[in-house]
Amino acid sequence: MRPILRSQAAAVNADGVITISNLNQLALMATNLSGSYLLTRDLDASGTNAQGQTYNASGIWGAGGWVQVGTSFNRFYGALTVAVTRSAV
Repeated sequence: MRPILRSQAAAVNADGVITISNLNQLALMATNLSGSYLLTRDLDASGTNAQGQTYNASGIWGAGGWVQVGTSFNRFYGALTVAVTRSAV
């Protein structure tokens, strides 16, 4: 993954929760693996699939595609709350 500007990160609200509404903000969870996060919308990460036919390796995700948040050695110990509701179509 190529660097993402910290200015793209969401601000922490009064409760100490960081709101996530895009893939860049989701990826930036890796900078604070013990934070509290609130996912506010359904995110389409299909563009980060390096194996996909329409993948653009020159984009933000680089040749490897999506990079996971945390690893088996550096785990995510924070909280992720999902506040996304889906309506029937």
